Parts: sequence; structure tokens; C-alpha cells
Amino acid sequence: MALPDFVYIGTARAGSTWLFEALRQHPEIYVPPAKDIYFFDRYYTKGLAWYEGFFKDIGDARIAGELSHDYYYSEAAADRIKADMPEVKLICCLREPVDKLLSGYAYNQTMNVDASVSLEDYARDPKIQKEFHYYEHLRTYYDRFPAEQMLVVFYEDLKNDPVKYIQSIYDFLGVDIHVVPEAANETINAARTARSQGLALFTYRIAQVFRGLGLANFVGRVKQSTMLNKMLYQSAERADVSVNSLPADVVEQLREHHGKLAALLGKPLPASWYEG
Repeated sequence: MALPDFVYIGTARAGSTWLFEALRQHPEIYVPPAKDIYFFDRYYTKGLAWYEGFFKDIGDARIAGELSHDYYYSEAAADRIKADMPEVKLICCLREPVDKLLSGYAYNQTMNVDASVSLEDYARDPKIQKEFHYYEHLRTYYDRFPAEQMLVVFYEDLKNDPVKYIQSIYDFLGVDIHVVPEAANETINAARTARSQGLALFTYRIAQVFRGLGLANFVGRVKQSTMLNKMLYQSAERADVSVNSLPADVVEQLREHHGKLAALLGKPLPASWYEG
């Protein structure tokens, strides 16, 4: 049994569910049913044999990988990945911070944030602000892995041209870039609201319990259930909020490291990151 060839390390609310589907739909790639195994940050004490078990059904696929979008925050995860899989390829997708914050606020209200929490209070929460320290978190990985093993892409490119976006990832992974996944024509994790916030929160917490018991694949299969999603959620228009909905000092904090980040990546950030 082998360890994965690639890992998506982050971030959340940046198309990771869409990418999960696009990777699953490539015949040369295997990803387990569980998105977000969280082995290297939360469940490392379960041991490598437990982790390897997620990839036992690789079949005829050429490569295998996993997506756990919280690895990006964890220096411990970076150290463990380096120690156990020094040759692994790492993928990270970044989303313009203000847009990501607004999306995260709307999404988390359906999952694990009290609906009465204001956008400003949410934005000033130190735990939430930590998500946007892109430069610091990525530097942790660039300090441990050579640049050729790292691919940093942008959510804005996914929105603008999903086929070109996924081809860049397929190319990085060394598989056929001419495969066009069904996901290229789909919107994954579109805006939604909970039919019952209490029930959605209860389901979320139960899922975390099952993950802790080592049943992440089961959680992954259940999350893909159309019936369950229709029962828990309904489509919703995104709230009419923008950069103007946030205090100027919050926006400034979200954008203060753009220059350092571009220098670290060795390429410019999307022009939309500087608008508004």
C-alpha cells in the first residue's frame, strides 16, 4: 500500500469541493470518498497505516491524492507531510480575501456560526482572521518544500475558465490534460441556507464525531447524498454585500501582505484582488 502522490492543503471556500469532483472524474486519478481526512493535523496519532487505508481502492489509477483544506494553517502538518512524504506534490488555491470572507460568513451561518453574529464581528474574530494570513501560512510550506513541488492557483481563474484551471492542475500532476471533467460545467457548493439551522448544526457536529472515529469515507459518501442535501439546505441568493460592507481597517488588514505574497509565489496576484 502506498501514500498519496499529491495533497490539496487549502484553502477552504476556494473551490476545494469543485476540485475534489474534478479530480475524482479523471480516470488516472484516485481520491478517496472522504474529502478532508485531516490526518496530518487532527488524526496523526492514528498512524500511517490508518492513513494508507484510505487509498487501498486505487485500482487502475496512476496516482492518488487527498484534499484537506486545513493543512494550510498547520505548521505541524507541514512538518509531518515533509517527514512522511518528502516527494509529494502540494496544491493550494487562494481566493481574494474580502470575497472569501463574505463567502465564509454566509456558509458558516448555515453550519456552525450563530446567525446573530454580525459580519463585522465575524471579520474581527482572530480565528477567522488567521485564515487570511496567506503569506505566513504558505511560507511555512515553501520553507520545507521546493517550489517545483508546489502549485498555487487562484479561485478567480476557476471562475473565469474552469477548463483551463483544471488543465493546469492536471498538468502539474502529470496526467492527461485533455480530460474535461463533468465538474467543468457544474457549480459545486453554491450559495445555500439551512432549512433548519439547528438540524444543520447537529448534522455537522455528528459528522465531526464520525470523522474522529475514523469513518471519514462514510462521512464523505453521506455528504454526496442528494437527498440529504435537499433535506438540510435550500438554494439562496448571495447576500448583497461587498467590500463596502466592511470597515476600512479590516479591508486593509486583509490586503496588507499582497506584495509579499506575490513575491513568495513569483507571480502576480489577480487584478481583482486590488479592486474596490
